[in-house]
Amino acid sequence: MEANGIVLSPDPRLRQECAVIEEITPAIEALAEKMKKMMFENGGCGLAAPQIGELIQLVTIDCDYSDKSDYDPYVLINPVIVEQS
Repeated sequence: MEANGIVLSPDPRLRQECAVIEEITPAIEALAEKMKKMMFENGGCGLAAPQIGELIQLVTIDCDYSDKSDYDPYVLINPVIVEQS
């Protein structure tokens, strides 16, 4: 199931292992820009590539913006969790 182009749980794509990004290509850069735009338009603070149907390790995050003027998300490629608490 999808809403506004975003894949929703319990869609099985959200549980699949995602591919490592081997090279940052223009297509990866365009996808990151698309994700930043989608995240802002949907009022989100994070969006992972599988949530838009792309099974790769890419995520955008911005938890501190209030409007377009201070919207400046991080783009993480092949993120790894090294510690949790």
